[in-house]
Order: sequence, then structure tokens, then C-alpha cells
Amino acid sequence: MTFFESFKLLVALLLVTRNLFCSPAFIKGGTSNASLEKAIAQKSDYDSLIQSISSTANCLHEDLNMDLPPIFQASQIDADTLRSAMSKLNELNERLLFIYGHPGVPPEKSLVEKLSTSANKDNVKFGKAVVKGFAEAIEDVFQRLRSSTNLSPPLHHLRPAVINCILRMLRYLHKYELIPVETEKKIQRELNSPASLQWIAKEMQDVFMENTRYDNSRHYLLTELEFLQNHPQLSQFYGA
Repeated sequence: MTFFESFKLLVALLLVTRNLFCSPAFIKGGTSNASLEKAIAQKSDYDSLIQSISSTANCLHEDLNMDLPPIFQASQIDADTLRSAMSKLNELNERLLFIYGHPGVPPEKSLVEKLSTSANKDNVKFGKAVVKGFAEAIEDVFQRLRSSTNLSPPLHHLRPAVINCILRMLRYLHKYELIPVETEKKIQRELNSPASLQWIAKEMQDVFMENTRYDNSRHYLLTELEFLQNHPQLSQFYGA
């Protein structure tokens, strides 16, 4: 009996967390070839991440400013919620680059490594403060996953787009071991909590709201494999 046959519902509920915190094997390699492959893959992943954030920000700007009937326009609260999430993602990216540099920079040459190994106590203290701020920025972005919105059908697609950017950022940070250990443990515990599993299930279903961009004829129950195969955000993980 296959994994999907035995645990259809669990796959639907846990798929996001399973793929969010799943390290690829090549990262564990210690050879120069493995390091080169990692650097190339990291740059590709980072460029893709930034492109996704940029395109989502542009889409957000264009769609929130569309000439829609008042009844379909986003409330100020909803618009601010989405814009704030994207702003915090950009701030997190700035902190990431400040601490670790651009993709491909060896860990030993990163700012955090230099500060933590410095003989100067003030530098060490500053390094701890920088890491703490980075950890808090990650947690802030993570918490915005569950920020509620009440968008109309013409704008409903903006929420999953923003959520997708947040998840991609978290996956990138984890994949390249850039999340402080305690922060990662905290996020993992929260993702595995009953409340988070309920949220994941609800979000996966809400993507298919009637008369929205992702409304389609394959809106199956979570217990059906077709749900995973045809979900606009989860189909890439089917069979992983």
C-alpha cells in the first residue's frame, strides 16, 4: 500500500509542512563539487524566489488599483494586510543579504560568522543582536501566513499569491540552513499543531472559491487524490 493510498487526508494536511522543512541530500555533501552544485542551486533558487516576490508585488499593486465596482474593491484593512506582508518579506530579504551576503558567499565569510568569532566583545554582542533581529523578522513573516482577509472574487487570488511567497521564502531559508535553530524548531512545532493543520486544510480549500481565478471543475474533497493533483499550489508536490 502506497503512502498516498494509506494517508490521503494526512498528505493533504501535512504536505505543506513536509516540503517546507525537508532538506535536500546534496546540501549534506562535503566535496568541492557538492559545494559548487549547492552554490549554483542556491543562486537559482534565490533568483526564482526574488522574481516571485517581485511579480507578486507588481500584481498586488495593479490588481488592488483596478477600476472595480465599490462592492468588489478591497477594504483598506485587507489591502494593508497584503501590502504589509510583502513589505515584511522585502525587509527579511534585506536582513538576509546583510547577514549572509548574496547566494554563493561561503558561510565563513558571512557577517554573522565574522562577528560571532571576533575577539572583540562588542562585535560578538552586535552579532547576537543581528541574529536576534533576523530571527524575529522570520517569525514575523511566518505569523503573517495566518493573517485573515475577506477579498472579493476578482481579488481573491492575491491572498494565495502572497502566502506562496511567504512559504517559498521559508523553504529557501530552511533549505540552505539560514534559519536560527531555535526559530526553526518553534516554527516546526507551530506548523504541526492542530490549529495549524486546520488552517492548512482550510487554506487549501479556500483557494477554489467559486467565481475566482482558481475556481475549476476539479474542486475535490481533501480526501481525494485528485485534490492534490490539480491544486494550483500543491500539484508540484504530488508524488514527492
